[in-house]
This record gives sequence, C-alpha cells and structure tokens, in this order.
Amino acid sequence: MVNLHDYKSNVHSQYGEDGIIKFLLGCITRTGFVIEFGAADGFFCSNTAAIWKQGSDALLIESNAELYEKLVAGTVRYPNVTTKCAYVHNIDDFTTRVADVCSIDVDGSDYQIARDMQTPHQIVLVEYNPTVPPDVEMIHVEGTMYGSSALTITNQMEGKGYTLVACTKTNLIFLYGDHRDRFEHRLDVLFDRSSLNYVVTSYDGYYDMIGEFGYGFKRPVDLRLHGRDKYVRKTLDTDTEEWVRYISALEKGKNV
Repeated sequence: MVNLHDYKSNVHSQYGEDGIIKFLLGCITRTGFVIEFGAADGFFCSNTAAIWKQGSDALLIESNAELYEKLVAGTVRYPNVTTKCAYVHNIDDFTTRVADVCSIDVDGSDYQIARDMQTPHQIVLVEYNPTVPPDVEMIHVEGTMYGSSALTITNQMEGKGYTLVACTKTNLIFLYGDHRDRFEHRLDVLFDRSSLNYVVTSYDGYYDMIGEFGYGFKRPVDLRLHGRDKYVRKTLDTDTEEWVRYISALEKGKNV
C-alpha cells in the first residue's frame, strides 16, 4: 500500500504537495486543466503552479484585490492561465470543466465550497484547521476564519465518492473513486499532529500547556467541537482572564 508522504517535495507548494500531486497525476487520465481558489499571487504556496507552468490550462481565483493585481502581473506571460477576482461559494459557478487538480484554500469556508461542488474533479485539495485533532469534528462558521476539521472534511468528501490519499500539515488530498486498496487512506495514520496543542492537568487541577501555538491565542470562543461520546466540552469559567493572560505571556516569551 502506497503512503504518499514518501513522495513529498516542493516546487511552489508549502508542505510537499507538489511531489504528491506529481505522483497522483500519473494515476489519472489527464484533462490538462487545473483550478486554484485562494490563488494569492499565483506562485506563493501554490499547489498548481508547477503544473500550469508546464502548459496545462488553469483557472486561478483570488478575492483580495491587492493580491489579485500581483496574480495578473505574474501570470500575464502564461496565455493558458485565466484569472478572476471573486469570492467563491460554489466552484461550479465558475466552471464545470473537470480538472486534474482542484485546490481549495480560502482560510475558512473550504468545507462548504467542497460540499457544494458537483463537478467530479480528479484530485482535490481542501485546506483544514490543523489544530483540531483527527477524531474531533468542527464545521466552519460563516463570517469567521475558524476553518473545519480534517475529520469533518474527510467524511464529507468520502460521501461524495472520493478517497483520502494524503494529509499534509494544512491540506487534505483526495482522489476521485475508491482507491483504498492502493493508498494509505486512514486519517488517523496520515494526520500531521505537529500543530496540535495540549492541556495537561495534575491530579489536583493544576494545568500546563504544550504545543506549537501556531495561530496564537486571542480570546476563548465556542467552536462547536464535536468528538466521541467520551469527550466532554468544558466552557471556560471564571479563570478565563487569567488563562488568556498566561497564554499571552507565553507568546511573548515572558516568565509566568
């Protein structure tokens, strides 16, 4: 059984996606078309630039006007690239052409975009919130930057006929069809745990925290987390202000 993590490499991607995609492109019948939402300037952390630079048609969409200007300027010499400045709610509103690779990276409603997608693109990348453990569900709330958990997105995509074949630090990678006999597909095996944060408690209630704290801490919020029955969500109590002060001090490197 192939573990695609062995094929990680970067040309423009951030966490090895280019190498994984290159391997998967050899497993499909190519259409010569790729899509990327949240395309930024077209090259930075791109999951498709390595492909369209070689001649594939591309649809690149970016909603930020400043980044879009850079996107247009950077791709002007590629006549095979079409750019749009827009917010995406449904991929099919922009094209129903089947893509070799469809990369969804909008820092929030990635789950909803993937959910509403009807065109069966062959390889689909969906950004997830890597601070949520692989056995906990969390669905993005519109108007926020929460994102959704890997488990929630995986369940959704498997229900649409896809197989999870890889999981990088921020992207889930799916291949259309049932490929469980060929690729390692178990989320708990593929999941990158480097962004998980942990609270450790003593027997008498004292606690400490350890982790990457990659996105920092600003304020407690109800993320509507849902896990196995054994999990009990605890609303932060009167110690909240002290907890926020403690985390802020950790971020600033102070002794607390």
